[in-house]
Amino acid sequence: MDQASDGKPQLAGKVAIVTGSTQGIGGGIALKLGAHGAQVLVHGRESQRAGGEKIVRAIEAAGSQATLVTGDVRDEGHCRELVRKAVDAFGRLDILVNNAGVVHRGTIEDTSREVYDEILETNLRAPFIISQEAVRVMKERRSGCIVNIGSVNAHCGLKKVLAYSAAKGGLMTFTINLANYLTKYRIRVNQI
Repeated sequence: MDQASDGKPQLAGKVAIVTGSTQGIGGGIALKLGAHGAQVLVHGRESQRAGGEKIVRAIEAAGSQATLVTGDVRDEGHCRELVRKAVDAFGRLDILVNNAGVVHRGTIEDTSREVYDEILETNLRAPFIISQEAVRVMKERRSGCIVNIGSVNAHCGLKKVLAYSAAKGGLMTFTINLANYLTKYRIRVNQI
């Protein structure tokens, strides 16, 4: 494990949730948090269970603890349950990484209402609901960190990723608002 100057892992004793972490960027984030000593709730859809189990084993092999929770962040109940499951498994919550996301290539003319809703539910509504639950826990301890995974599409609005750009633009503004509000509770909110 990577260690701080006192010899302890940098994130020893910290607990993190990383949505969409059974593969890709989210998997890399979960692995890095585990390598720095955090206990990690790995998350993804049921269809990605095998990838999630692999990430959990890698975190445990690095000397930290991890657990896998599967489900769809478009389900509000599932979003709210993630925070409770992290607290039940590890006793607290310090870090939330809202990484789960979907993209669909389409213009205004070939993006259906169903696709538009799916992208906004996954990329914008889910971070709102999970953050809302996380803030309740973090405020009690007056400490925490929320990281939202954004996109350059929030700034440039490419015409062929209409819904994704709209969702990531909304997430950017949501992040700024949340950061301004939560600073008094010593909860940091950033977007990368």
